[in-house]
Amino acid sequence: MVQKSFIKAIHHLPSLREDSKFGGWLFGIARQECIDSIRRRGRQQTAFSKLRFEEPEFPSSPGEALGQEDDAKRARALVRELDADLREPITLYYLEDFSLSQIADIMQIPSGTVKSRLHRARQILKTKMEKAHEPA
Repeated sequence: MVQKSFIKAIHHLPSLREDSKFGGWLFGIARQECIDSIRRRGRQQTAFSKLRFEEPEFPSSPGEALGQEDDAKRARALVRELDADLREPITLYYLEDFSLSQIADIMQIPSGTVKSRLHRARQILKTKMEKAHEPA
């Protein structure tokens, strides 16, 4: 898929707008290639179904480290439970550090829709994390 993405990028290089960021543009081509590949194989999962979050680097105590690890595992599981239309912008924004406009270009949706989906995903994740921390 990487090779196909680069071939498509080279072929469509003249269509790159001057105000576009090359990385976001190339990522959009790769994203679409992954989606097309998944559709060709007939699977229903997205390319973002197996997320990896960075673990905290320097916890101040062993207890804090265990708590952070548990929270990170819960967060990964909860993000995987999100619908693809919410999981993808969360992934692009928080893990890949793309801007709202870059995500809009990559996903080929208005930036207002990106904002709305990020807000909805954050609310869902917040509610689920709060429920996970409630005493049984």
